[in-house]
Amino acid sequence: MLDGPTRGWNTWNNYQCDISEDLILEQARAMKALSLHHLYPYIVIDDCWMAPARSSSGELQADPIRFPNGMKSVAEKVHAEGLLIGLYTSIGQTTCEGLPASFGHYELDAATISGWGFDFLKVDTCGLTFDQTINPAPYYEQMGKALASQDRDIVYNVCNWGIWGPWKFARTFAASWRTTMDIFPTFWRVIQIVDFSEGLAPYSTLHHYNDLDMLEIGVDGTLFNWAWTPKISPLSFDESKAHLTLWAMMNSPIILGLDLVNLNIDSDIVSLLSNEKLLNLSSDPLQQPARRQLVKTTGNLFAPAYHFTGFLQMLPHICLSSDCTYVEIWTKQLEDDALAVMVFNRGSSGPRELKFSLNDDLHYGPCSNLDIEDLWGDGFKYNEAEKIITTQMIPPQGSTVFTLTPADASRCYYDGLNHIDANNFKLPSGAIFLLLVIWIISVNSIK
Repeated sequence: MLDGPTRGWNTWNNYQCDISEDLILEQARAMKALSLHHLYPYIVIDDCWMAPARSSSGELQADPIRFPNGMKSVAEKVHAEGLLIGLYTSIGQTTCEGLPASFGHYELDAATISGWGFDFLKVDTCGLTFDQTINPAPYYEQMGKALASQDRDIVYNVCNWGIWGPWKFARTFAASWRTTMDIFPTFWRVIQIVDFSEGLAPYSTLHHYNDLDMLEIGVDGTLFNWAWTPKISPLSFDESKAHLTLWAMMNSPIILGLDLVNLNIDSDIVSLLSNEKLLNLSSDPLQQPARRQLVKTTGNLFAPAYHFTGFLQMLPHICLSSDCTYVEIWTKQLEDDALAVMVFNRGSSGPRELKFSLNDDLHYGPCSNLDIEDLWGDGFKYNEAEKIITTQMIPPQGSTVFTLTPADASRCYYDGLNHIDANNFKLPSGAIFLLLVIWIISVNSIK
């Protein structure tokens, strides 16, 4: 198991129910061929692996067409590739696709899944009655106890879509819990999840993590993941880079979903996914998730994340003048007084160079003899006398990350309380209405 949040690959984002034993083994072998297996060791089979009915003795069983050799055989073959393997069920009577789930069978299903040799279990919230949905915590806890009683260690992921605060009730028995409803492959959805989850950082601790959902890098999906909605182009390289960086900085599980066999990606994406130093930020012994430290804006910018909560955050931010800047700095405490710093050009009108002071902007100091490492190799300048870092030009939706490590004889103090929630700025209802009107008629929008 990893010393930090789970990393791996899941069938759902790219394949939904179009899965089979052959597909799983092809993806596992591709993970190994791409030399990603040590970074993303879990291969997770999501919904639709089950037969339409349980066996005569009550056990879940594999779909005989998709998995004719059974799930134990699949697990053994994935293990033979040097990878770990995960499975899916739901806490209710049925899965989200209407197949048999685990309500009333938690101990039996935990024993069955353990006996098959699985290492990870994602548990959804479908198939409960209305009353049960209002308070799913007892059912998730029952499954947690059932998994804990097995001889095999099984990582437990609670997929409660952020409803009823799983970060509160699941912390004692689950390795991770979803903070929101499903992700889909648009960058504004990625950022909406980030904005909501940032304030949940205090609930993320060693071995227990906020799950921001699976990565959409390289996934060619649909709006809201509904089959009848239009296809969405995959995230751009810069969006993918920011997506991966934010998940690593925020200590989220990192679960890929792209097709690893018929790659519609170039070597740059494989290189991006291979950034071990970035991924290892989430394995730092302090296990501190990143916080938004600073927001810098210029120009007549309307940024919904500043003004709204909930659904209205999905409105695009727009520049109401010829040029706007919208840059964020995120910081993550590391062991030995070190600090990881992400500079994120969230949506400026164009590329931006950013200067920031370790003392005044990051509240990090006094420092001397700092070892500054650029994890993406983008380039920077450092003024030792003034303690100011200057980035290279960062494109819109682009990002770069530095680690700041003091020499043994030099220690730095970081005031981690200075963070900014996305919804720190509020407007009166009249101003909100006016801004909505402006947004509707505006043609000068930023992606």
